[in-house]
Amino acid sequence: MIDWTYDSAAHLLRRAGFGAPRKEVAAALKRGQVRTVDSLLKFKPSSDRFSKLGDTADATRWWLARMASGKAPLHEKLVLFWHGHFATTAAKVEDITMLSSQNAMFRRLAKASFRELLTAVSQDPAMIFFLDNIDNHKDAPNENYARELMELFSLGVVDLDGNANYTQNDVRELARCFTGWSTSNRRFFFDRNDHDIGVKTVLGLQVAGNEDAQAVIAHLAASRTCALFIAKKLWTFFAYPNPERALLDDLADVYLAGDTSIEALLRAIFLRDEFYSARARTEHVSSPVEFTVGALRTLGAKVRYDDLPYRLSDMGQELFNPPNVAGWPGGLSWMNSVTRFHRMRTTWDIVSGRAKDATFRPDVTQFVTKLPRGAGAAQTLDRIVETLGVAATETTKDELVAYMNTQAEGDPVPFNPKSKNAVDQKVRGAVGVLLTLPEAYLA
Repeated sequence: MIDWTYDSAAHLLRRAGFGAPRKEVAAALKRGQVRTVDSLLKFKPSSDRFSKLGDTADATRWWLARMASGKAPLHEKLVLFWHGHFATTAAKVEDITMLSSQNAMFRRLAKASFRELLTAVSQDPAMIFFLDNIDNHKDAPNENYARELMELFSLGVVDLDGNANYTQNDVRELARCFTGWSTSNRRFFFDRNDHDIGVKTVLGLQVAGNEDAQAVIAHLAASRTCALFIAKKLWTFFAYPNPERALLDDLADVYLAGDTSIEALLRAIFLRDEFYSARARTEHVSSPVEFTVGALRTLGAKVRYDDLPYRLSDMGQELFNPPNVAGWPGGLSWMNSVTRFHRMRTTWDIVSGRAKDATFRPDVTQFVTKLPRGAGAAQTLDRIVETLGVAATETTKDELVAYMNTQAEGDPVPFNPKSKNAVDQKVRGAVGVLLTLPEAYLA
């Protein structure tokens, strides 16, 4: 069991959500690790959705507001994960109603059994259209969805030992199972007259009739190969890439013992010591959404969402429109000279917002609230670093302390945390510098 400190509590709230201001982290610290994990997982599933007339930018604003100010951050973090895992693009679907319905389905089943979620995805109109199952007929099977269901959604091409997880014949047979799975008026429609009821064999399971696809979905979800695959995907998203095999075996056991329960798997993930390890703090590159929403939540910022979808797109992540069926590749692919420039620009816009009509208005007073008597620049900076979770070097911290103890004209003046002007200028400046460091993208 780890030492439950402010640092570990803040780490959990950043990864299992999008970060939190000091007051929320202090509450988690007091609550303890197990109770905090349980409280994060306690959210009630809902089918809330963007239901107004509009486009993907409007739907994105609606969703970002839930991420940045909602009371169930893990709920929205999971919706984001499933959106990337079961990637469906607006560029092809071109129907915000179907995409919003899919988003609501992820919200309703975010922590349900993977078997239930896999079934719902297979019956989702946006997915059926996106992966061409609408063209999957008993006289002319289309293999697209069947292939991606195994390759990207449940098994992977090869297992952890490099062995093939399925064959082309499995793809052909599974495609037959999904014939007649179509849509009508933006709803799932099973066309019995277009469904192949003949005998098929998929991954050693022999099925036939009208319930064949459901049987194969259950077979896939309950397999150890799927357990390892989903455990690795969730661990990589929440903790770090390339997790240890022993860790994955333990998590797969939890998944299978819980009848494919995502909630049980998540609880096990958040209670593992490895989740709080040095690897977890230094090997996960935050996505544009994670980083930006995390900054907004941690800084307690008031937000106008007008141009935020376009800012995120400039950083490389357009919600409702991942690049392809594999989703966003993540990792260092988020980082290039252009996308990092846009991260830095938005960071400074967030930090510097002051006016009532500003796009962003952060609360920087939290960094000087209840500081010890006589605290100065060094203690204030320690508070900022602790709150942001940025692993700044000692050299960087020394330079920032010097900056905080220097007036704009260059004259040395000790930083006074009780001075509104000093807080407004120097704390904002230090926060901005820290959030534009490369280390900030790993927090």
